[in-house]
Amino acid sequence: MIAPKSQVPAMKKSRIRGEGSVAAKLEADVVNAGLSKRLATVSTEAPIETTVDALRYRGPNDEALQKLFARLGFETLLQRIRG
Repeated sequence: MIAPKSQVPAMKKSRIRGEGSVAAKLEADVVNAGLSKRLATVSTEAPIETTVDALRYRGPNDEALQKLFARLGFETLLQRIRG
């Protein structure tokens, strides 16, 4: 939960260039600052419906690569994987 503006401590005097303006903007818009922090935080609560083994790297899929490179016109790369 985000604290009301009245409960946010006063900002100290700036020592770094630009810090004062950032502090003033945050103080003026404390609700959006809290929402921005929440949006930027990665949630680790999401359920994962796969196994570690299913995610294990098994090397390139040459057939899929050949189809993709041919479709995109990557002739040099296509020649490399064909040998």
